[in-house]
Amino acid sequence: MAAIREMIGAFQKRSFANRPNLCSRTVSTLVVAEQEGGSVKASSLSAVEAAKFLGEDNSISLLIAGSGPSLEKAAAHAASCHPSISQVS
Repeated sequence: MAAIREMIGAFQKRSFANRPNLCSRTVSTLVVAEQEGGSVKASSLSAVEAAKFLGEDNSISLLIAGSGPSLEKAAAHAASCHPSISQVS
């Protein structure tokens, strides 16, 4: 038990000041969105809005499933309607 306490004490004394990358990380969020008739549903946009509050530097990607012209229209709609969305797939 003393050896464990000694190891924990040694770890706590280590300085992480010279290693800033260990203390920060980029946050990214994937939102799986629903679309209907070329528009992203309001519930999906609410999920994007909630994801925005996970962090200032949060990168939000939107995944929309489907095919055809309505999917392309929904992707364009999603990209233009919310400034927090960084990628639409």
